[in-house]
Amino acid sequence: MTSGSVGSKIEFPHFADILLRIVPDLPRPVVESLWSAHRAQCYSRAEYLLRVGEASQGIFLIASGLVRLSLSNDHPKPQEIHYRELRSPALLGVNDVMLGSSVSLSAQAQTEVRCAFIPKTVFLETVRRFPQAGLAFSQLIAQELTSTYSRISELRGASSV
Repeated sequence: MTSGSVGSKIEFPHFADILLRIVPDLPRPVVESLWSAHRAQCYSRAEYLLRVGEASQGIFLIASGLVRLSLSNDHPKPQEIHYRELRSPALLGVNDVMLGSSVSLSAQAQTEVRCAFIPKTVFLETVRRFPQAGLAFSQLIAQELTSTYSRISELRGASSV
């Protein structure tokens, strides 16, 4: 993970509004726990938030900006496959953190990006303490898997034309 410049904390009402737009059923203590542990970060255009294969360090709550997600291969001639774009409000890194895997998609800022970074240990402890939060974030993973399956089908259809 590259470290974006660190700013002051995102105000609680704004943080809560963004998070609850993405995961509406989170109890207030969950939102408070995640807010208290976050640090605000800013990334310039073309700067990487995450790179494929790195150890997953936490999740990003994208407050503003646009992030491009891509998959890279390790062949002698590296190739980057554009996956999709995330526009705020969005969460990035939940799948990798909850699944305990390394970073599966590179994330590059396409505009200036302002986000709240929540460390992996705090996120996982919060999910353990609040089962309702675990279910809500698991639903996000299920939605992401559905989206991935649709995207793969789309790419297969385009390549057979």
